[in-house]
Amino acid sequence: MPAFLTEDLAADWLTPGPVEGEEWARLLADSAERVADGLEVYEVDRKVNSTRSARWDDPTLIEPASNA
Repeated sequence: MPAFLTEDLAADWLTPGPVEGEEWARLLADSAERVADGLEVYEVDRKVNSTRSARWDDPTLIEPASNA
């Protein structure tokens, strides 16, 4: 499962050391909510799922699909 981390929490997440489970659960929940508020969801072109018609570095893969 992915963890949605704010930039300030990412550094703490990557720092080795003991983890307080309840504290991290609270921090992750708060961080996930803040990150999710900034996400934008939109449909993309079907070529995203095709290994034949698209290159992995094609910038149009992340553009919203045109429903024309």
